[in-house]
Amino acid sequence: MARQERQRAVGWRDETPIYINFPISMFRKLDGDSLDVKDFKKLVDAIIDFGIASRYINECGVNHSSRYYYEDVFTRVLERMGITVNMDIGQFFSFHIQSKIKQARKTDGEVFCGMNKSLLFHYLNEDVSDFECVQFLCYCAIRSILGSAWIDHQRPVIKRITWEFILSRMAGNTKREPVEKLPKFIRHYSSKRHRSKLRKAITNKWPVQIDGRQRGRGGAFYMIGDSMPIAEAVALYLERRGRGKGSKHG
Repeated sequence: MARQERQRAVGWRDETPIYINFPISMFRKLDGDSLDVKDFKKLVDAIIDFGIASRYINECGVNHSSRYYYEDVFTRVLERMGITVNMDIGQFFSFHIQSKIKQARKTDGEVFCGMNKSLLFHYLNEDVSDFECVQFLCYCAIRSILGSAWIDHQRPVIKRITWEFILSRMAGNTKREPVEKLPKFIRHYSSKRHRSKLRKAITNKWPVQIDGRQRGRGGAFYMIGDSMPIAEAVALYLERRGRGKGSKHG
């Protein structure tokens, strides 16, 4: 790890959070039979680098080409993101960021997820279990489907989603794929027992609400945010769209 957060990681409840957006396809790096925490941390490392590269491209604007290194621009990016590096800043750019710039400039057709920087550094620096890593993947999958409009807390974001679609997003796919084509460690959570375990963990630790009572061919209702109970949000959703005519995902 060549970079660290300037302030202590406190999770997604930061008062002034900085979000790093990344393509969900980066999850495809985790394609083994089991989830190795070391490989997961490498993924988180790459996500942070991608976020830095994206900010650098935006900061360069029309006056600079992001293909080149501008120390003043890059220094400003790191300062605004609250990130310090433990090596020469120019070397850090060459070793870690330059390779991500090309990736960050070609994102057509990608599905993005935004994640709190402090939470990413928590997963990068702290001891976490493989199940905690799976929870991260699951939350990101749900969030990539629901979007990030919940952040303003002005309205709930709710959709009916099939579990198979969530598993596909956990594997880095934009569309639903057959479960048998997913990595083995993700297929593990397709069974009723392990699905229930993961869904319970998600609702206990993350700002996700699930209404399984409405589960059917269209899946259960998932909601991010706590501005209202999900049962009330589902009732409003069904009233607005008409029962059985709601948007189905996956």
